[in-house]
Amino acid sequence: MKTTSFLVTITTALIMSSILPTDTSIITKPPNFISKPYLMDWISVMAPKYDLDPNLVDAVVEAESNFNPFKVSKSGAIGLMQLKKSTFDDVFKGNIYDPMDNLKAGMLYLKKLLKRFNNNYELAIAAYNSGPSAVEKYKGIPPYKETQNYVKIVMNYYKKFSNGGN
Repeated sequence: MKTTSFLVTITTALIMSSILPTDTSIITKPPNFISKPYLMDWISVMAPKYDLDPNLVDAVVEAESNFNPFKVSKSGAIGLMQLKKSTFDDVFKGNIYDPMDNLKAGMLYLKKLLKRFNNNYELAIAAYNSGPSAVEKYKGIPPYKETQNYVKIVMNYYKKFSNGGN
């Protein structure tokens, strides 16, 4: 049985048995089977398969959702990687609400951005936040305060994770 199917099955069973509330928007801490250590372990195995540094993926997830797979932003970004449905559908076919599918899609999108910006982490991270066309328009990190702060935050998390921090 695939990991994603297994997680969806367990989550569905837990919801149906009333262990988890059906309104997942009130969940602030994920159940243990999708805890931060579990997700970081999974990322450390999967990221290299996408030719990505696991520390970079961890940094994006920390900045985007604080490792909360149930997060939905005001703008409609969903899950661990805070992807819009259109972005998810462009890079992956699966269930955006499934934590593993969300991570896979986010990694594919991040890889696409890194390729587009010649493996420049800061430009790819800026594009993840503001869109690739903004990075191309400004020939660098766009002058948006949100994007500039986002790049600093992700790069600080990247340094922390690269130095063995959690």
